Amino acid sequence: MQTVQKLASRAFGAVTRWLLGKRGRMQPKGPRQLERVESTSTQVGIRWYGEHVEWFGLVLPTVLLHVSVRTLADRLERPTATPQPLIPHFVWPKTITMIYGPTGVGKTTLLVNLALSAIGDSHPTDVRRVFPPPTRPLKMLYIGAEDSLEMFEHVRLTPELLEYYKVGDHALSRFHYCLRRLTLASSWRKDVQLEGLIAFMNQQEEPFDLLILDPISRFHLGLDENSNAQMARVMAALDQIRERTGAAVLFSYHTGTVSANRGVRRDPTAARGAAVLSDQSHTVWSLSRGRGGTLVLTPEKMNYAPLPRPIVFERGDGGVLRLVEDPEVSRAVAIVMKLAGRGEGVVRRSEVIKELATRLKVSPHHARRVVGRAEELGRILRVGSDGKPDDGGRFVTLPS
Repeated sequence: MQTVQKLASRAFGAVTRWLLGKRGRMQPKGPRQLERVESTSTQVGIRWYGEHVEWFGLVLPTVLLHVSVRTLADRLERPTATPQPLIPHFVWPKTITMIYGPTGVGKTTLLVNLALSAIGDSHPTDVRRVFPPPTRPLKMLYIGAEDSLEMFEHVRLTPELLEYYKVGDHALSRFHYCLRRLTLASSWRKDVQLEGLIAFMNQQEEPFDLLILDPISRFHLGLDENSNAQMARVMAALDQIRERTGAAVLFSYHTGTVSANRGVRRDPTAARGAAVLSDQSHTVWSLSRGRGGTLVLTPEKMNYAPLPRPIVFERGDGGVLRLVEDPEVSRAVAIVMKLAGRGEGVVRRSEVIKELATRLKVSPHHARRVVGRAEELGRILRVGSDGKPDDGGRFVTLPS
């Protein structure tokens, strides 16, 4: 029969080419990958029965594309849970976030600060003022391929950093790190460890919330970074991770030579190589060098929220990131502190805007934006007349 002949000839041909050195080692078919058999007549005995195929007593399940489709009725009758950001303004559940910048600017330092901020308690820190901690401590997996284990633990996870973020015993097991190179996509499809990584993440009793890959260029092999088609295979691997594990993916990348020299900002495509990396990411941030050795973190793309203002950090002892104060925001906080001391601790927002415009000699519109920035940074809180947090409240107060 032609069908039996076809299957046998394919196997024989693959073995022959391997023995003669014309191709590499055979790759066995995985489950659900034999999607087609051929025949020239009905005498072969292949019968289709909707959910399965019978071939002389052998029952084979049919390979169908399963697509989950919902209707507006499903949306109203069985709404999904409202997703809460894992790290506000930075990472949302089951999404891909990209951060890029010049070599040596401090991307790993920022990633470690963010990780320790998200796994610890609510102890106030400068990073938590910009990116408030999630409603629950996160569990994350950091995979870095640049530092050795000794250098990572002594240079990145410094005692000063652990003390600053108050990482207690309950949080020590929430930050997992692996210092080795994994191949998630390859031009030769060899040594691809994607399935092993997904299996490891799914074997955990408590699932990972976030996977950090630092940098992404160490996780593919033989692919051209300037090719959108080849870099799309890397993004497809990240899509598989987030879809099959439920974890968000955060990866770092490097800036292109021209962008690094010119200090380009507000351009998601300024990263090195193919634009597909930023195009298929849900959130993109850039990290660049500012004046006086500061680090400027700029939002370039955000699918689920408006773009906030750039954030300026300075690197302290032990890799601790400190927020560089905006003088206008500091003035707004001082006004609230002064007016709140005269009353019951809450101040009319309009009074703060009016006095700030007078002191800075700016328009009320500009003063309103400054007060809004102070609220975004958590320096002042917008509340109702009863002092309880209210996004539409007419009063402001200082955080406790």
